[in-house]
Amino acid sequence: MINIDKLHKPFVLLSAATKNCTETGNDIAHNLLKSELVNERFSFKEVIGVYKGVEEKSFYVETNDIEEAASVILKGISFKQESVLWVNSDRRASLCIFEDDTQIKLGTFKQVSKQEATKQDNYTYDFANNAYYICE
Repeated sequence: MINIDKLHKPFVLLSAATKNCTETGNDIAHNLLKSELVNERFSFKEVIGVYKGVEEKSFYVETNDIEEAASVILKGISFKQESVLWVNSDRRASLCIFEDDTQIKLGTFKQVSKQEATKQDNYTYDFANNAYYICE
């Protein structure tokens, strides 16, 4: 099992959910993205992402180099995402926004308490390890 806090590989956090889709449609998209990640042999785990206060089934996807990261980031476009989160090996996080092809540096991706995370509009919950993460 992947433990996000123990690794320092670059990774991408993304979802297949969209706000204009039904819960069933988002579940179908999630499963399709999961199948793609499996078929392309990415190392990943399912997490809960909260973006702009909305909880989404998401994926933490490890990458070995910039080409793999770009491949995963591009999946965000194909699944009609507004953005994805990319974290480098130094734990510095950037939000990749597709509409205007920009990156916003968000600070360090770090583990925090549930209380601290849930005060934020954006955080990640690794339910397998009961761990919460924010960018600061």
